[in-house]
Amino acid sequence: MGPDVPPLGWRLGELGTLLLGRALAVAAQVNDHRLRARLLRLADEAWRHLEQRRLRDGRGTGLWDEASNVYPTLPHRGAPSWYHTTRVVQCMGTAADLIRGEPPPGLVLSDVASELLVEAEDVFDEEQLRGSGEGGPALRDSLSRQAIGLRRARRLLPTRPGTAAALILDVLRELDKLAAARESEVGD
Repeated sequence: MGPDVPPLGWRLGELGTLLLGRALAVAAQVNDHRLRARLLRLADEAWRHLEQRRLRDGRGTGLWDEASNVYPTLPHRGAPSWYHTTRVVQCMGTAADLIRGEPPPGLVLSDVASELLVEAEDVFDEEQLRGSGEGGPALRDSLSRQAIGLRRARRLLPTRPGTAAALILDVLRELDKLAAARESEVGD
């Protein structure tokens, strides 16, 4: 190369923020829990990288971009890059939206919770058919609590199937206690 030819280079200053932002945005959209976890691990790695690039002292401490903290062969800038800092803050906003939002429900968990709900409603209906609602106040209170639990589980099922499944399991456990008590009375 001659003296008139400028050196050729390729600057990728925004790759870290681009990767972080995209990983967070895609994680918010997927409903496969394994893929979501992989994307969040990738986002965590990108964040750790960006954290290392913060200015540690001097003017603009805590802002970005001191790439020489990660790449020692690069020259020390010592001044913030407002462009890079803005990109990092945008990623923080994306992360906050992800955290505030409901994760898309997993298909397998949704199916399991739906099947549990069908069983719990069937067992509950059988209890009511047996006339358990006609029993004493403690029995009526228990059935009332189970009905409330089933209604709440049905309402949560589309968006929070894990929570719905936990509620349903509590209902099934309580209904089984009623059945076990009835069986022990019959056995006596």
